Amino acid sequence: MLLAGLAGCAMPMVGQVVSPMGVAATVGATGGTWAMQQRGIDGALSDNALALAINDAWLQRDPAIFRKVSTGIVGGRVMLTGTVVYPQTRVAAVETARAVPGVAELIDEIIVREDLDLGTMASDRWITTRLRAELTLDSAVSAVNYSIDTVDGTVFLLGVARDAGEFENVVSIARAVSGVRGVVAHVRLASETVTAQH
Repeated sequence: MLLAGLAGCAMPMVGQVVSPMGVAATVGATGGTWAMQQRGIDGALSDNALALAINDAWLQRDPAIFRKVSTGIVGGRVMLTGTVVYPQTRVAAVETARAVPGVAELIDEIIVREDLDLGTMASDRWITTRLRAELTLDSAVSAVNYSIDTVDGTVFLLGVARDAGEFENVVSIARAVSGVRGVVAHVRLASETVTAQH
């Protein structure tokens, strides 16, 4: 595993650690993009179907979950992000998502707090969009392999890194985006899982 310390760390290091609204770019817009992803076309289609199933389950249980919580899904690994006002809403979101067939792993990064103000939400969207663009323009990163979300200045990453160098590069790029207060990464390598907080 790769390890990085808490917010403000300089760079990921090798070690062990046990460690998620807005945009969750888990599948490409075209078959060609899907084919570039580590999980392949079948995996991307499966993840997209899983996201739809989770959203449908949330709508049936409590529409507030659907409005407040987002999913990032890569290879059946589901990351939940967003903010909810009540702890029971968080519990319901997690329980409902976990019960959907096809969820291989569920990562709960939902925050219980008062609603974010419009300025913060706009800033979060800008950070996510900017980071997606930065990763896409970096030839050393396979950007389509990452789901990105930002909540109150914290960037949540889920995905597959081709190697440790790409992981370190992605984290460095994320930390350099203006307004980012921290990075939480749930990134899997081909042969191991990377889970880190920066």
